[in-house]
Amino acid sequence: MKRFSNGNTPIKDAKFIDDITAVMTDNDGLVSLWNTRNNSRADINESFGRLKGFLKQSEEEKLESGLLSYDYIMHSNNVRLIRKSVIYFFPHTPDSYNEMPMDTLIKVKALLTHALQINHTSQRRYELWQLAMVNNQMIAEMPEVDLSVYSEKAKLSAENIKLYNEYLALTPNDAEAQRLLSVSYGSLSFYKIFERDYTAAIAAAKKGLELGPGETWIYTNLALGNLLQGNYTEAELLYRNYKDVLYRSQTIKVSFLDDFEKMQQTKVITGKEPAVLKIKEILNANP
Repeated sequence: MKRFSNGNTPIKDAKFIDDITAVMTDNDGLVSLWNTRNNSRADINESFGRLKGFLKQSEEEKLESGLLSYDYIMHSNNVRLIRKSVIYFFPHTPDSYNEMPMDTLIKVKALLTHALQINHTSQRRYELWQLAMVNNQMIAEMPEVDLSVYSEKAKLSAENIKLYNEYLALTPNDAEAQRLLSVSYGSLSFYKIFERDYTAAIAAAKKGLELGPGETWIYTNLALGNLLQGNYTEAELLYRNYKDVLYRSQTIKVSFLDDFEKMQQTKVITGKEPAVLKIKEILNANP
């Protein structure tokens, strides 16, 4: 311990113990005390008295007092502290990361990933769930401007499949996790079509429907994957069977046609393929 001096060693960090006394560290790792009211070195006895209270604080208390940095947390092995820091540094509604900008989501994900790496207990399901939510919000924030975006979304969806599978291994009767796993497979099947990996798209769609038969929207991806892979008979049957099925107050036919538009916009198809034109004719025919 040394008292502050105006030497050549630069200050690395500084925190106020109270309204007049600051505790500082320099690049040599030495701790200094400074009295800001008198613009001089702090009275060593008085400052040590205040510093004792500071040193006795738990890491959680120091976090809430603003004394711990993001970088410090990223090197911590305290899972509880890391969880609290996500709320402290990035305030958000519980169980929701809506409207968080992408750069913030990336930092939140880094913290949660770090916590998951050091948490080997069954309580790691918290990190698994939160990471999946962050991934879902990242997917929602990504503008669908070109094919590379869909590849990134495919990676995040595949990551979520792993997260939900591990979560369900710890909590096997969680119906919502089971539903979200089905949704993740359905999303992955859609994004794989943009990568022209129709085999993977079909496999993911089938798995999603197996896990969640009620997620009928996934049939849009199963039909499109089959159509673009050249399985016209299977595709036509799916389009005919599901075009008039209601999903969220509209028929799935609307989604079928919307998907064709997205595929044309991203040049996955031209829209003039004979098979595509035949299916559009079926979808637009009067009942």
